[in-house]
Amino acid sequence: MWMFVHLIRLVGFRNRIAILTDWIWNYFTYEYTFRIITRPFREEKVT
Repeated sequence: MWMFVHLIRLVGFRNRIAILTDWIWNYFTYEYTFRIITRPFREEKVT
């Protein structure tokens, strides 16, 4: 159910197809990729 909701909320048909094929491929090959989105680290100067 959540996979269907996630696919519907994606923007663009091309993105939906890409994610769906990625999920199907991972289901049959058991290859898991991890994507971490982080922001750049900025060191703050203490004065």
